Amino acid sequence: MKKITFVVLLIWAFACQTAPKESFDSLEAKAFEQKIKQMPQASILDVRTSQEYEMGFIDKAQNMDVTSNDFEANIEALDKATPIFVYCKSGKRSTKACEILKNKGFEQVYNLEGGIGSWQDAGLNIVNKP
Repeated sequence: MKKITFVVLLIWAFACQTAPKESFDSLEAKAFEQKIKQMPQASILDVRTSQEYEMGFIDKAQNMDVTSNDFEANIEALDKATPIFVYCKSGKRSTKACEILKNKGFEQVYNLEGGIGSWQDAGLNIVNKP
């Protein structure tokens, strides 16, 4: 009986542990937009490929493909104290980019949950190049 109680307590202890918190904030589309409006000096990074970027992007976003070999060199040109808003297509690449940014010392990093698809689903505008 003591062995079963110990096992149950052990399982309960591990089950109640919370997952480690991300070192950046992930925001839903409307909150992401509101936060950008509150911080007009912020940088917006579209970390998709240039082909994806050309199909439409969030206004004032600059394209820095997180899968390119020069991503880390490119972000070095950014001010680490300036808030950075990051997005991709679905949120996976932007999560990776946010982790890189935080590891490089960027202070305020925000990830768009669900990527540009969630932005559009929320009825928010994108810029389309002619």
